[in-house]
Amino acid sequence: MGKLYNIPLGHHFLKTLARGVLEEFSCDPLALSQVQILLPTRRACQEIKNCFYEIQSGKALLLPRISPLGEVGSEPNPLLYPDLPSPGDLRVIPPLMRQGLLLQLVERFQKESLKGVLPKSLSLKLTQDLISLIDQSQIERVPLERLHDIVPETYASHWQITLDFLKILFESWPQILRENHYIEPYAHHWESTDHLVRFWASNPPAFPIIAAGSTGTMPATRLLLKSILSFEKGRVVLPAYDNELDPEVQVENTHPQVSLRRLTQELDQEILLWPWLEALDPLTEARATLFRKMVNPKNNASSFQNDNLNALQNLNLVECKTLSEEALTIAVILREVLEDPEKAAVVITADQELELRIRAELERWGIELPLSKMLRTEPEGILVNLIGAISNDHFDPIDLLGFLKHPHVRCEGDITALEKNVFRTIQRDWTWEMLLQVQDDKGEIFPRALTEILSPLLNSQKEIHPLQRWTQKLKSVLEKIAPEFEESTDFQRLSFFLNQLEAASSGFSNLSMKDYFEILDELMGRQSHQEKGEGPARIQILGVLEARFTKCELMILAGLNEGSWPPEIHEDPWLSRPMRASMEFPSPERRIGLSAHDFGSAFSSPQVILTRSLRKGGTPTVPSRFLNRLEVTLKGEELRMPRDEFYKTLAQELDSSHTAIPLEAGAPTPPLAARPTQFYVTHVEMLRRDPYAYYARHILKLRPFDPINYPPRAADRGNLFHKILETIFTSSLDLLDMGAWDHIQNLAKGEFDKISLDSTTRLFWWNRFLRFGVWFLKTERELRTHYPELRTHVEAEGSITFKTPLRSYTLKAKADRLDLYPEGRVAVIDYKTGVPPTSQDVELGFAPQLPLEAAILQEGGFETLGVREPLSLAFWWLKNTGAGGEIKHIKEDAPLLAIQAFDGFFNLLEFYEDPNQGYAAEPLPEKALQYNDYEGVSRAKEWRRG
Repeated sequence: MGKLYNIPLGHHFLKTLARGVLEEFSCDPLALSQVQILLPTRRACQEIKNCFYEIQSGKALLLPRISPLGEVGSEPNPLLYPDLPSPGDLRVIPPLMRQGLLLQLVERFQKESLKGVLPKSLSLKLTQDLISLIDQSQIERVPLERLHDIVPETYASHWQITLDFLKILFESWPQILRENHYIEPYAHHWESTDHLVRFWASNPPAFPIIAAGSTGTMPATRLLLKSILSFEKGRVVLPAYDNELDPEVQVENTHPQVSLRRLTQELDQEILLWPWLEALDPLTEARATLFRKMVNPKNNASSFQNDNLNALQNLNLVECKTLSEEALTIAVILREVLEDPEKAAVVITADQELELRIRAELERWGIELPLSKMLRTEPEGILVNLIGAISNDHFDPIDLLGFLKHPHVRCEGDITALEKNVFRTIQRDWTWEMLLQVQDDKGEIFPRALTEILSPLLNSQKEIHPLQRWTQKLKSVLEKIAPEFEESTDFQRLSFFLNQLEAASSGFSNLSMKDYFEILDELMGRQSHQEKGEGPARIQILGVLEARFTKCELMILAGLNEGSWPPEIHEDPWLSRPMRASMEFPSPERRIGLSAHDFGSAFSSPQVILTRSLRKGGTPTVPSRFLNRLEVTLKGEELRMPRDEFYKTLAQELDSSHTAIPLEAGAPTPPLAARPTQFYVTHVEMLRRDPYAYYARHILKLRPFDPINYPPRAADRGNLFHKILETIFTSSLDLLDMGAWDHIQNLAKGEFDKISLDSTTRLFWWNRFLRFGVWFLKTERELRTHYPELRTHVEAEGSITFKTPLRSYTLKAKADRLDLYPEGRVAVIDYKTGVPPTSQDVELGFAPQLPLEAAILQEGGFETLGVREPLSLAFWWLKNTGAGGEIKHIKEDAPLLAIQAFDGFFNLLEFYEDPNQGYAAEPLPEKALQYNDYEGVSRAKEWRRG
């Protein structure tokens, strides 16, 4: 009969195990090599090898045979079991093949029963949920046929629909497996375990087998452990079993001992202490006692009464305001650890965002740690998705530019010119045919070679092919991008994945190109790999599962919030909790118990720092139940959790400055020769309201880029309506004619057709035009009925030249509309589709366009009109409310206002003739430009806050 051991909480599990194995078998090095050690994970197998190396101080050693516990039955070592016959000829179904075959069943059910099919990506996610249900039933060895018994006819109708859907798992799916000679992974694990256990029963191993670290959550594992204990040289070593816990006490699923309690009850054997335990230091022992007290409040834990202060030594809770502050604080701690060559630290967190932030903060010191990445987010995965996005007839220019600028793509042609001259325009529904017609002065601006690269996939969006054929087409494209695609190290992971997909292609039904790339994206999101980092091995960032059995002198338990540690419990998408209980599936809360066990193992260390953030993504967080339980336990002992903010303060100081030098807001002073001498009346407002914006635009010649394929903007609508009104007057249309309205609509449709508008925008803009068009025509008819000889000049250009004592200037204008009345005076009109300036702003010189046009008119600057006096100044507001339009007159005397505006402009020019006078940003913030493309350049708001 074998022996059941326990390594209590607080001990370094793997190092203690390795030390005991070495001491027991040290007399014969060859005997050590005959020992087989079974551990729960591959990482634990690697870690115990490091422990052997560390204990032996690097001396040569024949190690025991070490393998993961789950593989001993599924993949037995033929050297250890040469006489073990094969359990069967069935192959374990490959993961991709499994997904493809199940996907076909899911889609068939949708077509036959639901009369519709979900998108491939959603159907694939549904398939993954089915796989989880299959795995759960196989792990627990519960036949899915029992679903019939747990969904009686008295349940709601939607449960009956769910049951009808799940029938594919126990009616159609087993038949498919048989036809293809496949077996489910966990069914194979069970079959192999049963086979090995039967073999051991008749052929007990002659060598020691030590199964260590398992909590026995899987029934097959419990069977294997029980079998190991059945022969003399078998040993099972439990991780942190609490022998002080009263066996009569009922433990809940969230308790850290729930899995071990079930395992020990099933093994039904006396639990011994591991004989080679070393004495715990008082601090670690006190910490372990504190944890037991925390999770077992009914346990008096008398030793804790004596050592309560020891438990709080080298224990610290750091609560940060935000996730970024928490990440920086942890990075500072790790950076300090590296200052001492003898120190090491491990960060354990289940929060992936926090992990990425910590890594990013460490990069400021050139520290790069290994990182797990998904194929979808790697450059080659991004390239595949871009290929799928641009291979359709209709594509998004952002995807095309992303493809052209991808580091793996080498394409001749001026990509910058393509982006600037072609794609930074108003939104269009781009097609390849449209793009290839775009030419510049030198010929084609777009390299036709790209169509050759994409030729295997172009014009294929309506085709239906097997998955293998689509994969071959994709490979053809990739080979044109990288001629040695299959051998290239840059594409190594992608090539391996595509080969696997091609091998499993028979499991998938025929697909369209769109469906193929949807499936590809979803599958690439599940392919991950560990990227090697160049950082020091003395600091690590591990997930909760990775960190099992990991011990270090400094343990940082990070992200201690609900939903992270312990993880959020997701409800079963198929079965309610009573249904799961009827199926004898474990409670979802079991994960919390395992998480609590992991927390206790990490917490029982010599130096522990606990961290959490008070807010995440702007939302308040809830402290982890482990942290709350710990605080309550300490409060019951009239103690408080230590909160040392030293590292948080260091992190805050890292990016702050105590020697702030007060600076005045920037006001550049270019030389006089660089300052413009020509002005348009529309530019004077910018000079008046924001001199810095004028400086950036007209002296530095900075121009903002339009967004790529941007949606129609208010400015585009204004330009369109201005053009329509200009066309009305240049078409010699008689506005008093009865058919004028029909003619106006035809002219407007012609202008609408000249710009690319989506149907929704076109409808809204057209309705707005109709509203103000009716008002416009009515207003024009009333005006021309009273003044039959009225003459209208549109887009009239004019200019005047004048001198100051230092320089000569030209003031130019392009007036929207000038109405010449029979008496000889002129009404100056400006169309506005937005809210027009107030009369006060016009009179004070903050909106001087109309008065300055009137000043040019007074000086005879409009050649077609000669010297004229302004009759009135008015804005015609083309609104989308009320009557559709409104005339807003400037009430001041027009000739006087024109003179005042010109005098103000003259004085403004003299003001800026001083070389020492700078162009300040928004000197009067309340009068700043409403739309300012240069606000980010001047950083006016930042200056004001300072």
